[in-house]
Amino acid sequence: MSIIGFLDVDTVAFASTIFIGDNRLITPRTRAIAVRRDIINNLGDEGHYEDYPIFQRQFPRLPVPAGIHFTKRDEGSIQVQRIRVNSVSTSAVLQAGSTHTIRSESRIKQFRQLAELNQPVQPDTK
Repeated sequence: MSIIGFLDVDTVAFASTIFIGDNRLITPRTRAIAVRRDIINNLGDEGHYEDYPIFQRQFPRLPVPAGIHFTKRDEGSIQVQRIRVNSVSTSAVLQAGSTHTIRSESRIKQFRQLAELNQPVQPDTK
């Protein structure tokens, strides 16, 4: 059992999770293509995940080291007086409790399209 006296979170975004209590499996996943342009030039059909190898690669899994022994002792509840969080974002997990497995994945392809030195710069308002 998890007992939280006060939980204050400003923002939860992009496949993130807040979970109070026990869980078996959490698998948040985020894929994003982010384009920042100095000059507005939106063509409307610009982002396809299959065009970029980062979205196709097998996600690496860390091996569980041999020789680790785990002992669980049930000694009552998890008790937290106060939790204050500014942001939980991009496949993150905030949990008070126990979880057997968390498999978070976040893949972001970012582009910066900067203006030439001689061109006037207009901020991208979209």
